[in-house]
Formats: sequence, structure tokens, C-alpha cells
Amino acid sequence: MPYPFSNRKRIRGWIRLADKINYLKNAHLEINRELLGKYGRDYVKLAISPWSNLTPRNPPFWYRRLFLDALVEIYENWDRQLKEIGSKYYLKIWVFDPRFHRTQIVAAIGERISYYENLFLVNEKLQNKPPSEYNSNYFKTGMFQWQSCFDTETLAEKEDELDKKSVEFCKTRSVLTEQKDGDTIYFVNKGNLWVGERIK
Repeated sequence: MPYPFSNRKRIRGWIRLADKINYLKNAHLEINRELLGKYGRDYVKLAISPWSNLTPRNPPFWYRRLFLDALVEIYENWDRQLKEIGSKYYLKIWVFDPRFHRTQIVAAIGERISYYENLFLVNEKLQNKPPSEYNSNYFKTGMFQWQSCFDTETLAEKEDELDKKSVEFCKTRSVLTEQKDGDTIYFVNKGNLWVGERIK
């Protein structure tokens, strides 16, 4: 019997699903100044079913390109609006691979800038930009300056938090570590991530 929250049903209504990207884009062309003021950040993810369901899945490449096109338009609008605010800001597109369903645009101001600038582990062995398959009508990888990172999930924040099952998991999976405030933080490597800023 399949898992009750499985997300592997055949997808129908592709034209309608493509239109949803336009709806998503148009709803976010104006940056949310209320969120910026309250939380210091705003972001847009691929919040379209079935990609964002409880068990997420990746869209085909043609759909990914449409979403990246939308993110470029949002980026250009947000960049202009953030300049009008007149304070320092963070504005980047995050491209995840293979977990593309996590791809998003993020804007931040104030203390949140430092948080996002130090959020990811740098992957110096990864190619310096997303694969050319992501190039589309508006989104070109050469338009951005990229930082190559690991796409990770935190496994444990201290070594003594690892139970026997987690230790065995570490032996069979790609686990990364980072020293922070005297503790060793353990991360599970889920894939690749490119963090891009538009070349001025």
C-alpha cells in the first residue's frame, strides 16, 4: 500500500499549472514591506502544488525554466524597490539541484543580511554556476555572480546529540561538519546549491 501522503500521481492540466507561475509572479512583483519591517526579510518559493506538497517533488526542466524567468522579473522589481528604501540589502536567487522545489528568491535588510550571508556551507569543488540546462528566455546563468554551496539539512548541533542510529547514518551518508561556538554541527548533504546575485 503506498504511503498516504505520496506525491507521485500523474500530473494533469499543465497549461493551468504554467499559468500559476504567472499568478505567483504577479502577486510578488511588489516586495512585502510589512514583512521587511517586521522580520527583515521577504522571499518567494515554488509554492505551487504538486511541487510544494507535504512530500515535495521536482517539476520538469521546462517548468523550472518558467519559474526562473519569473524569479528574474521579481528580482529586477525588488532590486529597484530596495534601492528606493535606501539602506543596505541582501537580494539573491537560490537555485537548488537536485531539490529544485526549494529554489527561491530572498531579500533581507538589517541584521538578517548577516544571517543569510553565513547560512550555507561553501562547496569549493562544485562548478561555479548552475548547469546550462537552466538557461531560459530571461534567466541566464551568466547574468549572475554565483557562490557554490552545499544543500544541507541539520542532523545534530552537538556530537552528544547523535544516537546510535544517527552514528550509523553518518557512516553511510555524506555528512558535513562545521565548527560553531565550540560545537560541531552535523549536516546531511542533500545536493548542490548556487546562490546568485545579479551582476551590476
